[in-house]
Amino acid sequence: MKEVLDILDHSDPSVRYRLHKDILKSDIKVLKSIQDDMLKVGWGYTLMSFQNEDFYWAGYYQPKWTSTHYTLQTLRCLNYPKTASIIHAINRIVSEEKCNDGGISPSRTKLWSDCCVNGMFLNIACYYEVNEKPLESMIDYLIKAQINDGGFNCSFNRSKVHHSAFNSTLCVIEGLYEYELKGYTYRLDEVKRLRQEAEEFLLVHQLYISDKTGKVIDPRYCSCHFPYYWRYDLLRVLDYFVYSEHPYEVRLESALVWLESIHKNYQFKINAHYPGLTYFEMEKAGKISQMITVRALNILNYYDRLKINENVL
Repeated sequence: MKEVLDILDHSDPSVRYRLHKDILKSDIKVLKSIQDDMLKVGWGYTLMSFQNEDFYWAGYYQPKWTSTHYTLQTLRCLNYPKTASIIHAINRIVSEEKCNDGGISPSRTKLWSDCCVNGMFLNIACYYEVNEKPLESMIDYLIKAQINDGGFNCSFNRSKVHHSAFNSTLCVIEGLYEYELKGYTYRLDEVKRLRQEAEEFLLVHQLYISDKTGKVIDPRYCSCHFPYYWRYDLLRVLDYFVYSEHPYEVRLESALVWLESIHKNYQFKINAHYPGLTYFEMEKAGKISQMITVRALNILNYYDRLKINENVL
């Protein structure tokens, strides 16, 4: 394990940040130093080099994955530090990309909003601590978007849907948790209720198993990706449950067993990248990934500690 940690500590600054924050529990000075490195080298620095003078990257939502939306999402996932140009980009989105329903629209026609997009954008905006007022209409929109089963489905305002989608639900609860974490207060009690009910929707399905047939809902969920964009996989959802400090419970166990089963000498591979345009390839598909490894080790360490404390092991 020490050899693996040494490898991670000589990786991209974003990997080193996760290592020192989540696993080594380094102090704030170390974390600040690593984020300062992100401004000079690495994946985040390279993504920032493609930002245009108008603060956008390509269009707002298209093309995938070189658009402004998905570039900002990746920067947030890299824990790239707050900069003036990022805040300018977020403020431009808030002023130019909203629909009449108050949500952010992925469509150039602005005819409809999308709860996946709003969940992802809320995550970005709250991570970078923008002003609360422009976010209030997005909170209103997401509260209205909840499906009766507790989760979310991005098709709810365009067709009759009665069952939530896993990817939509995860995108939304990631954004709602970041909203809570950063101290925003508008309709906070409802936001907390919404997030807890959406978590329960995922847990009823053990994160990936049908509650009706007992089978895996989609084999693609059993994979590890980065960047993951709007897509759902078990590594991403477990990452969320750790980030939100969710206690161990038996409904997480099947997913944790799966994650434990795919490492080789405490290292983890990255699966095939999602098709689409990218600025560059961070890590080779099918090879050992430092970003996947640091995320997976953090998940397993976190829940192993909780299980020991609760005498589950």
